[in-house]
Amino acid sequence: MAESKCPFCLIGNALQVLVITNASGTFPIMRCDRCETEYSPTSANTVDELEVQKHFFDEDLYTIANLEKVHQYWRAEAQHIKDLGYTSGKILDIGCNTGEFLYCLGDGYQKFGIEIADVPADMAEKKGITIYRKPLEELALPEHSFDIITLYALIEHLSDPRSLVKEIARILKPGGIVVIMTGDYQTSKAKMLGSRWHMYIPPLHQFFFCRKALRLVASEFALEELSYYFSPGGMTYSSNKLMKLAEKASLWQFFNLPMLRKMPYYDHYYGYFKKK
Repeated sequence: MAESKCPFCLIGNALQVLVITNASGTFPIMRCDRCETEYSPTSANTVDELEVQKHFFDEDLYTIANLEKVHQYWRAEAQHIKDLGYTSGKILDIGCNTGEFLYCLGDGYQKFGIEIADVPADMAEKKGITIYRKPLEELALPEHSFDIITLYALIEHLSDPRSLVKEIARILKPGGIVVIMTGDYQTSKAKMLGSRWHMYIPPLHQFFFCRKALRLVASEFALEELSYYFSPGGMTYSSNKLMKLAEKASLWQFFNLPMLRKMPYYDHYYGYFKKK
């Protein structure tokens, strides 16, 4: 495939580095020579972004989920945000699903969420969260509206993540924080898996980021990385059940130590960006 301009940083040139074949078809993976973002150049004929998001919630899986473990995870994430000094304010969770994170955040916040799928949106509203049912770019929210904006496991699904980052920066107050969680293909786990990495599932995932790319583009919109860490996100790399147990009992515990969470071993990047 011929060289093309990177759609994320808009400056670098992208060349094909990989081909992924799955039930949806065969997809080239391009990589920018400047910001190092990877992406699959899908077209509007290949994927309907809104339809993908609407059907991402599985009510049956939610029913059997261990909500206590889910809430334990989100309480830990909420505490990390509070430890950075954001203990109150107006918060927007983009792609909030059923609102579990905002629920676990506790009191002291004005809670807003974006969720375009009706069933999880209804469930979130029952938790007292104000829900917008349109993509952020269509809402035309006022400038400097929020103290905290979060998007977990969302940015990789979008066809134009740069526009989302730009709009987030516009509606975020100076001194506010945005949290971005996504896969990082430059981590040890992702490199070990190669084309078998679980995030390589176009057209569901259209972009594949690394810490360098997110820091570079965020800085263009006056967003500076305040903190970060890497996490397994509950996922292990072995297909062997015994090896998975061993990994959860040893490697996960080892790389979950505060001093080691900065090491890019596991492949879920959590970036906390403060607006200047």
